[in-house]
Amino acid sequence: MGLLKTERLKRQDLNFSYKIYVNKEGEFSTTLPTDIVALFSKAGIALDRNRARNQGYLFADTYEGLKKKVLELIHEYHSKETIEDKIVVQYIIQTTCSYCLDIDGNIVPNRSPLWTKTNDSRWKGGTIDQHAMEPKPYGFQVYARGCQKEVNKYKSGTIKTEYHYLGINDIEEGTYLHWLNSFAAMTAPRGEKLKEIDYTEENAKFFVDLITSICQLNEKIKDFVTPDKILSIINSKQKLLR
Repeated sequence: MGLLKTERLKRQDLNFSYKIYVNKEGEFSTTLPTDIVALFSKAGIALDRNRARNQGYLFADTYEGLKKKVLELIHEYHSKETIEDKIVVQYIIQTTCSYCLDIDGNIVPNRSPLWTKTNDSRWKGGTIDQHAMEPKPYGFQVYARGCQKEVNKYKSGTIKTEYHYLGINDIEEGTYLHWLNSFAAMTAPRGEKLKEIDYTEENAKFFVDLITSICQLNEKIKDFVTPDKILSIINSKQKLLR
């Protein structure tokens, strides 16, 4: 395969060169620059790969046909129409527990009739699967962040949704959204798909209250994890969750 020509394109915010090759069968091909491929991919534009598995491969039977394919991709990229732009709260709430209810609705540790007073009790659990073959510590985790949600539609019909994190300097001080995004060193669990709700101050307050309740519980127990400290809590009749 021989190099035929290097083409230069400048359209709005795009300015790049691409090399056109022709093989002995008279087929023309190119692989777009990696920075342009990254832009197209981010826009949700599907791109083929060459034999080396590099993305951005195009081919055609004619020289003009190949240039047309490149232009079509550019037109698709520039056809973006924003159909939704709003602030949402992305979140995930995870609980890890396993228990049952007795016939009066009280929480009991397992489904034995000794505890439940029935033979028809069922296990209840949290959002994370937990059972005898996969035991875990009991716990509660929350992630919540306000972000800008932008939904774009392209002329091909492709719809691409992007989320942009809102820094505290982008949010009005004194709001619950500012408070929520000011919590430090918080990240979402790996591999978990986030849920979302539209941002309102009331919705942001819910997550602020949820996270601060964890912090309040921590204030009560963080310095009382040794046996003697735990005994002092027990003897004082202190209620941890009140």
